[in-house]
Amino acid sequence: MYFQSFKTAFASRLRLRRSRVRKHGVALAVSALATVSTLSSCSVSTNDGGDGQGPLKLTLPQTDCLARAFPVVQSYFQGTSNVSEVGEAFNCASEAVTMFTANTQGANPDYYTPKEIRSFLEQFFLGDIKISDSLLSEAMRLKQVLLGGAIDKITRQELAQAQTV
Repeated sequence: MYFQSFKTAFASRLRLRRSRVRKHGVALAVSALATVSTLSSCSVSTNDGGDGQGPLKLTLPQTDCLARAFPVVQSYFQGTSNVSEVGEAFNCASEAVTMFTANTQGANPDYYTPKEIRSFLEQFFLGDIKISDSLLSEAMRLKQVLLGGAIDKITRQELAQAQTV
């Protein structure tokens, strides 16, 4: 009897966590940006040209947290994740957003434009992979649905809101 109630409670918590992942998947993506920028141990301006040396390679311990988050999301959608894995991924994402906002700045100090985010991702993480205008537009629509705000920017306040998800 005790085992059955524990099993029911565990399944209920896992369903709750899964609905959070679906509803707030953008927060995890934004967190990826934050972790990498912070781990570079410098302030990154997303509105400058950069040195064009390709993707940023990070080997700090915190990078592993983010690297493990993506397989967790994949296993979640396959139905094979567990509550602790999902919780760790969300904690990692929250910390990453904090680091991103503390160490990056766009042309406007209060928000980032979609082009600045795309430039940052392509310059430091994606190498030869380019984000199309249509994908960028859809990502911003998803941001608007999940976090609110304007479709043409993501504010520092919205990034902070993503952490509370």
